[in-house]
Amino acid sequence: MLDMMAGVRSDEELDALKHAISEFYAKRADEEMERLWQSGQ
Repeated sequence: MLDMMAGVRSDEELDALKHAISEFYAKRADEEMERLWQSGQ
C-alpha cells in the first residue's frame, strides 16, 4: 500500500487510487453479504 502511495504524483492519481481501493473493498463486502445470504446466516 505504501509503495502505491509513493507513486502518486497528482490529486487526480490520488483520487483514482482511492476509487480503486473503495471498489475493491465494496466488492469484497458484497461477496461476503451474498455468501451470508446464500448460507442463511
